[in-house]
Amino acid sequence: MNQIEFLELVINILKKKQKQYGSAEESFTKIASLISTYKGIEITKEDWCVFNVLEKVVRMEQAVKEGSELKIDTPVDIVGYTAILVEFLTNTKQKPKKKKRKLNNAVYISA
Repeated sequence: MNQIEFLELVINILKKKQKQYGSAEESFTKIASLISTYKGIEITKEDWCVFNVLEKVVRMEQAVKEGSELKIDTPVDIVGYTAILVEFLTNTKQKPKKKKRKLNNAVYISA
């Protein structure tokens, strides 16, 4: 599979998931809200994208560490979540003001 074929696969999967689950923005916003309520800290839909990418990176690391075969779905998911994040970050409808927040004694600037 070449780069273009890989990206076409990602596009097809994103389209399929949108039909199956609806808008990523709506879904990720709801999930972020639920986690925010549960943990008592603000989690954004953008944070949720990053958390999903990090989960997939950990899976890749485990596969490499264990010497097991890396499955194509992991890099596909990483690119898919990154594409969703880019959509959120470049959406010009509403750009929230940046605010500082503390999470585990580190200060993060979130959009």
